[in-house]
Amino acid sequence: MLSGDHDEARTALDTVLLRARHADVPPVAGPALLVTGLAELSRGRPGAAADALDRARRIMPGRGRTPFLTPGLIALAALVRLEQGEPDAAERLLAPAHPYGTAAGLSGALLLYARGRTHLARGHREQALTDLLECGRRLLARQVTNPAFLPWRRIAASACDPAADAAVPAALLAEEQRLTHAWGAPATPAETAADGPRPPAEPAGRRAPDTSPRATAPSARRTAPGDGPSAARPEDRRPPPRPAAGRAGEPGYSSTDPLPRQQLTGAELRVAGLAADGLPNRAIADRLSVTPRTVELHLTKTYRKLGIRGRAELAAALEHRPKATP
Repeated sequence: MLSGDHDEARTALDTVLLRARHADVPPVAGPALLVTGLAELSRGRPGAAADALDRARRIMPGRGRTPFLTPGLIALAALVRLEQGEPDAAERLLAPAHPYGTAAGLSGALLLYARGRTHLARGHREQALTDLLECGRRLLARQVTNPAFLPWRRIAASACDPAADAAVPAALLAEEQRLTHAWGAPATPAETAADGPRPPAEPAGRRAPDTSPRATAPSARRTAPGDGPSAARPEDRRPPPRPAAGRAGEPGYSSTDPLPRQQLTGAELRVAGLAADGLPNRAIADRLSVTPRTVELHLTKTYRKLGIRGRAELAAALEHRPKATP
C-alpha cells in the first residue's frame, strides 16, 4: 500500500480476511479491514472505504474491538465523510474521541489527522495546524517518516496562513517532497476540496528554509532510506520531463538531460535494476518478496516511463552496467 501497489495490497488483505474468517479471529480481521478502508481512501474511493468500515463494525461489535481499532474506525469514518463532502458529520463523529488522552501512538495520530482535516474543511486553520503538527510529532516519535502513510505535512502546509509566514508551508512541502523521493513513495495525490488551498510556491532557485522551529521540530531530524549527502534535496522538486529524442546514444541526447532513473519510483528502480542484471521475473519476485505479477506491472510502468520497448533496452536506458549473475 505504501509503495502504491494497491492491487497487490488488496490481494494480501483479502487473504488475511479469508484466513481470519476461517479461523474465527475477529481481532485480526478488524485491523485488516481498517487498513483496507485507508487504502481505498488513498485511491479516491470513499464508497469502497465505507463498505470496509461497515464490515469492520459488523465483525468487531462493541467490546470486541481492540484499543487501536476503536479510534482507528472513528478516524476512518470521519475521513470517509470528509471525502463525501460532509464535514459537519465528520465533526460529530470525532467529538467523543480524545486523541490527546488515551489514544496514543498510531491510533492517536490517525485521529489527529482526521481532526486536522475536519477543522481545515470547516475553515478553522489554527486548530487544524495544531492537530496536524501533533499528528506528525506522534508519527515521528515512532519513526514513521514515510509520507505515503499519512500526508500530514502537505495538509498542514495548506492550513498555514502564508500571509503570516510563507516559510513554514514552504518548508513542510519541501520536507514531504524530499521524503517522498527518499522513500520511493508514490507521488502525493492531488488535494481534495476538504484540504483547502495550496500555499504559494516558493521562489524559483531558492531552497525552502529548514530552520523554522514550527516547521522543522517534528521532521527535520528524521531520515528515510537513501537520506544523506546524495539524497534528493528540497530544491530538486519534480524532475523535468525528458525530451522525446533524448535516450543515451541517440541524436538529440545531451549530458545535461535528466537521468532516466529520476522518473522511476523506488520500487520500479529496484525491479528494473535486477531485470537489467539479467534476472528473470520469478527470481526478481523471490528476491523482493513480491509476486511475479507485481514485477510485471513495475516493468511495464518502467518501459512506458523510459520510452523503451522491453527488457533488451533496459540497461542502456538506465545507463546501468549489469552485474555478473550465476
